[in-house]
Amino acid sequence: MAELAVKGDAYTLPHGPQPGAAHACLRVLLFASTLALVVVAVTSKQTVSVTVAGIPFPVPLLAKFTQSPVFIYFVAAMSVACLYSLITALAAITFVVKKPVSRARSLLFLLIWDAVMLELVASATGTAGGVGYIAWKGNTQVSCFLSSSLSQPTPSMAASPNKTESPQLFVIMSTKIPFL
Repeated sequence: MAELAVKGDAYTLPHGPQPGAAHACLRVLLFASTLALVVVAVTSKQTVSVTVAGIPFPVPLLAKFTQSPVFIYFVAAMSVACLYSLITALAAITFVVKKPVSRARSLLFLLIWDAVMLELVASATGTAGGVGYIAWKGNTQVSCFLSSSLSQPTPSMAASPNKTESPQLFVIMSTKIPFL
């Protein structure tokens, strides 16, 4: 087993990879994954064909993240987390190259802000997941149904999904149809 060498107020391994390098690599990986998530969420579009009362043919509707405040919050929270992960990745790389004056204070600062970012990401993921779940499973108390559970469109719904479409991850009721 390798002996730990005392260097100032920190213990270091005499040779081999340092824990700071793994910390920096994980921060860079976090930045790459949050950046990919934001890019996919912003650029994705989904089209569904709906049958509108009074129109004999299905009307295609385009769904984007900007049509729902929940998904706007999700993208905004993930963008903040992406920016935070970039800043902390650069800080972690700096910590590997140049040791901070107070390593314990720096790690405590990162720990506190990591907890804040965890809360932000968890709340955004929970709200977006809740809306997606309601859109997927439906909610009979507020007349929000899946396409597979509808035998006839209800009068409270402005549009009902086409029977040939698979369940979509957005609520058809909240879609605004400009020509009606």
